[in-house]
Amino acid sequence: MTVAVGVDVGTTGARGVAVDEAGEVVATATSNYELRTPRPLWTEQDPQDWWRGVEVVLGRLAGELDSRIVGLGLTGQMHGSVFLDSAGEVDQRTGKQCSEISDRVGAERLARWPPRWGCDRGSRWRREAATMPRLPSGPPSSTTAS
Repeated sequence: MTVAVGVDVGTTGARGVAVDEAGEVVATATSNYELRTPRPLWTEQDPQDWWRGVEVVLGRLAGELDSRIVGLGLTGQMHGSVFLDSAGEVDQRTGKQCSEISDRVGAERLARWPPRWGCDRGSRWRREAATMPRLPSGPPSSTTAS
């Protein structure tokens, strides 16, 4: 038997499902991770938690299946952008762009915008990246924004 596997990298956990050729669900798995709120109106996560969550889900599915996996589909969180530096670490220098957009548009109006607003934040970041200070090399001491 062959199966297709779908994995959702959600806000609070990763979820996976394996479906056979007839469309029947033959296995499911979940893995939770932390959603940190260090202060009011501030939410953050470590992208490594997402990666570990997917690894756990795929490992659990593989342990339940004696089938050949022929396809993998992925979905993820909406409205999220994670910028990485040249070392592949989280680059937290987009705070200025996020604040500028929120200030100019207003939080209530911004909350109603479609998902494409994250792309605008990314393009603003790329335009200004050349003038931003470089991050130190080596692993960061923390992925928590200050």
